[in-house]
Amino acid sequence: MPLVKHLLVDSDACVGCESCAMRCSLEKTGSINPAWSRVHVSKREIEGLNIPLLCHHCDDPRCVQACPLHCIVRDETSGTVHLIEDTCNGCRLCLEACLYAGPKGMPRPPTQPGRSAAIKVLCDLCDGHPVCVEFCPTGALRFVDVDAAVSAADERVKARVATLLGRCR
Repeated sequence: MPLVKHLLVDSDACVGCESCAMRCSLEKTGSINPAWSRVHVSKREIEGLNIPLLCHHCDDPRCVQACPLHCIVRDETSGTVHLIEDTCNGCRLCLEACLYAGPKGMPRPPTQPGRSAAIKVLCDLCDGHPVCVEFCPTGALRFVDVDAAVSAADERVKARVATLLGRCR
């Protein structure tokens, strides 16, 4: 089932303030630290762009297929992609497979010795109320109902992001 609402990214409106990343990290970890956020702002100074990178909850997610441990799953009811963090070994195959740099590396808590130093995390849309949207001062992130116009705009954004990241579709 496709998503009913979608987190739409407008890189032209992003000013690179990282308010989204700071609020996300506070929501997910209790600490304001963009390195622990599920959204990362890629600053492309030569192109004059700031691009919020996060999971797009693709209809056919490459990250799910790439994960050798099957710790990334797509919920067919909600259409969202989830990562089972306890299973992740930090191999980065999901990140390499994703066209949009959705899986984000995050330091593993020090209470888990003997495991990879980093795990991957995904935006989970905050259970339908993404806090990054609330704190984006320019409207670069919007949580909108999916319709044909939004789907077309989102595909254009995804293609642009993939091109800028040097990944082919």
